[in-house]
Amino acid sequence: MNIKLYLILISFLTITTICQAQSSVSKSEIKVISRVQKGRILLRWAPNKPAAWKLLNTYGYTISRTTVSRDGKTLIDGETKVLNPLPLSPGKKEEWEEMAKANDNAAIVAQAIFGDTFMVAHNTSSTNPFERIVKKSEELKQRFSFSLLIADQDFEVAQKAGLGFVDTDVKVNEKYLYQVKPNVPSDLHAIVYGGVFTGLTEYEELPKPVDFTASFKDKEVILSWNSGILHDYYNKYKIEKSTDGIHFSSITEKPYTVNKKRSREGSTMFTDSISNLTTFYYRIKGLSSFGELGPPSKIIKGQAKPFLTINPTLTTQKINDKSVLINWEFPVDKNKMIVGFKLQRSDTKTGSYTTVVDNISKDKRSITYDNLDVSNYFKIIAIGKYGKERASFSMLVQPDDEEPPVPPTGFSGVIDTLGVVRLSWLQNREKDLLGYRVYTANNPNHEFSLITPHTLIENEFTDTISMANSNRKVYYKINALDQRANPSGFSEILELVKPDLIPPGQPVIKKAHQTANNTLELSWTPSPSADVENYLIYRKEDDIKEWELIFSGSKEERGFIDTDIKVEKLYSYTIIAKDKTGLESPPVAPVSVVARYIGARPEIKSFNAIANIEEHFVQLNWRYNEDNITQFEIYKAKEEEPLQLYKTVFADVRTTRDTDLSINTNYKYVIRAVFKDGGLSKKTELTIKY
Repeated sequence: MNIKLYLILISFLTITTICQAQSSVSKSEIKVISRVQKGRILLRWAPNKPAAWKLLNTYGYTISRTTVSRDGKTLIDGETKVLNPLPLSPGKKEEWEEMAKANDNAAIVAQAIFGDTFMVAHNTSSTNPFERIVKKSEELKQRFSFSLLIADQDFEVAQKAGLGFVDTDVKVNEKYLYQVKPNVPSDLHAIVYGGVFTGLTEYEELPKPVDFTASFKDKEVILSWNSGILHDYYNKYKIEKSTDGIHFSSITEKPYTVNKKRSREGSTMFTDSISNLTTFYYRIKGLSSFGELGPPSKIIKGQAKPFLTINPTLTTQKINDKSVLINWEFPVDKNKMIVGFKLQRSDTKTGSYTTVVDNISKDKRSITYDNLDVSNYFKIIAIGKYGKERASFSMLVQPDDEEPPVPPTGFSGVIDTLGVVRLSWLQNREKDLLGYRVYTANNPNHEFSLITPHTLIENEFTDTISMANSNRKVYYKINALDQRANPSGFSEILELVKPDLIPPGQPVIKKAHQTANNTLELSWTPSPSADVENYLIYRKEDDIKEWELIFSGSKEERGFIDTDIKVEKLYSYTIIAKDKTGLESPPVAPVSVVARYIGARPEIKSFNAIANIEEHFVQLNWRYNEDNITQFEIYKAKEEEPLQLYKTVFADVRTTRDTDLSINTNYKYVIRAVFKDGGLSKKTELTIKY
């Protein structure tokens, strides 16, 4: 292999991973693409595996064309025609010699197909049989990769290698299905054929390259364009330059090849070395896989300019009250590269710098600044002739300062139930403020202790205290320091009360009793805790499981009368004491009271009797609407004889008959109701003559 060919092969090494990645798929197949031009259709194809490529170089390809539609109508049977009577293949080595002399791309492909060796940047002298097998496999991959790469760059070479075809026997009113089929026997190596569907109506103009930009620097320009959006059209570009914007010539001897994988991801860049202070014009044109040159991009122009590369250096300072003399160094022989200096100042080292002295002569190396603040950071800027600026490192200048900051104000804080104390205060306005220190004590009259390990920058601090200590209060104060360590006076002392975590003690129920038919009275002794705010009384009835809050009284309350009760109900009561923070004591052990009816029950109204002489009975009738009755008792007596219990009847009975009677006798009847709680109604009596 000659030196020229070797160098060309080396230049393509970085791109071999594209085709090697193709060879890793699971099956051998042929991929086909097409390009429609005016009056003809161009086809390009390639196998996806090195082994298939090697066999197809021997057995070749057959191209068939099926006319699928004509004049917009689908042909049911189609019209299929073989376009190459003989298989398309690279042919013989001798057929490449003339083309290889004039075309380096042809020389590379010829070497890949027919050369005895094709190992680039690899050691092939190993005697290990296994290594030699591996090397052989790698060599086939490189032959395959370079052949497909060159075919993708040079359509003439692709045709010669049996990987391209031009069909000129086409009509504008027809659509075609092209199929590229392998002539390799399937029992030798199974290869899936490929195809593409197209027609002359698919023709479209090649697009202009887009997003073409240039960044002019010192003696170079970096060109950039969006190759990703056009990766289906172009795989290389012709980069052109001009000094007048009219007559352009190519920068490179060969078109600039784009890495397809990277191209899909976005931009492509190219760097051109140029002379400074000369206007250059640039444009690019895309080249397709079929050798077509696309339209030029927009033209961009600019000049490379010598950039200032030297920084000035601040050296000394001399402070006098509120002014300072600042000195710096900058090589005198570099004055020709700058137009002058400017002085910039900031309150902090990393803050925003503003220009305080401008238009300083390029011959000066010192400047006086008369408006010093308590803290000043300065930079000296060298201004280049072509807009580039170079800044010195910053220098701190501080005049004498014995004036302390003012004491911090707006001091406040809060303690949560876990003992975390959050303190905050208003930010001081001094420009030379360094920060704050925080002190604490358990008694405002005792010595305060410093609790901040370092000066605080922020106007807030979090402390942690023990909630188990007996002291209910904690005290804080703060002061401020400036950058000269001058301390301010202390803030006002902040008093914070610890949250109450102990619930109040229980009250004690003294008495729970019935006072009237519809009221129950409850009284208690107070909780021993001094911070009690309320007493809560809960009640439940015997047939209800849930407790109900029926009363919330102040800490002065010692009794409660429940007027919402019913006779024969069992009522249970408990009391809870609640303090200022909302903590509640455990409920008092419940006490229960059965509501009874007090005094005699109402008498029975409408008690009457009807004598029936003919049928020999007296009918007794009455009405009564009270609840909880168990029975009615009826008493009977003749004239002046004493009453005796005659009979009892059920609670739901309201009538009965007496048949034990004598003619012409006066009888007295008495009735009363008997209640479940043992109570009795008033007696009701009547007299009747039978």
